[in-house]
Amino acid sequence: MSSKSVPPVIVIGMHRSGTSMITRMLERLGLFLGKQKDPNDEASFFLKNNRWLLEQCGGAWDHPEAITDLLKTPEVRSLCVDYLRQVLRIRGRLKFLGGRRTLRGQSLMAMTQAWGWKDPRNTFTLPIWLDLFPKARIIHIYRHGCDVARSLKKRECDQLDESRIRHRRRRWLYWLHPKEHGFVRSPRCLSTEKGIRLWDTYMRRARRHVNHLGKRAHSLRYESFLTTPRPELKELADFCDLDVDDTEIRRCVEKVDASRSFAYRSDSGFTISSEAERLLERHDYEF
Repeated sequence: MSSKSVPPVIVIGMHRSGTSMITRMLERLGLFLGKQKDPNDEASFFLKNNRWLLEQCGGAWDHPEAITDLLKTPEVRSLCVDYLRQVLRIRGRLKFLGGRRTLRGQSLMAMTQAWGWKDPRNTFTLPIWLDLFPKARIIHIYRHGCDVARSLKKRECDQLDESRIRHRRRRWLYWLHPKEHGFVRSPRCLSTEKGIRLWDTYMRRARRHVNHLGKRAHSLRYESFLTTPRPELKELADFCDLDVDDTEIRRCVEKVDASRSFAYRSDSGFTISSEAERLLERHDYEF
């Protein structure tokens, strides 16, 4: 193994855009994405700190624009960067690398293997992480806004249905056990139109990063990946400096289902406004 320090690969892109599926494939090919991850394959350490960054300015994943104020305030930004630098040295090693790698002397600031993390919030917190990892490479994965908004709405509606059932059963116990979490993750995303506007917000910010970073950024259209997964995954692997052969690539993509492209078209009752159509066109999609 080379002793040369390897910068991270940071995956950005809107929620429900196929980032989990694709990063899991990269992980199978050798990209280390953390020891402790949530069900969406997001490293718990970076997820927690991305939430913390958004909370500093009253933001959240579904209201991320607020972080602009933090990024444009040098005094606060420098404090956040210094705080995260300290956290990365010890806590980050334990939570992200795990005990075995930590005992071997590995460090997040001097990794010697291909590594990175995935979190849609990276789309807005990226400037902070680039302050810490100025040579980081970026992968932007994006998907049709209608599929994203439709998927988000379904997730929120499913959770709302479950919350109604739990609420009826437990409402008389709230005086003893106050409710810690909301009834849904995002009331905003219960609306298809608002979901598409949120997608547009993520897309505009991500494309700004991609344009700024040039060759250090790689954009991947989800629909293109589903259509031609082998060359797309090979290109991603090369971008991440993963040494893999065609057999490994073929095994990773053998279950890719091309029919998942443009899933909203199978819903005869799915409609959007003319404003939403204009947002789609802004990013080279059509209804």
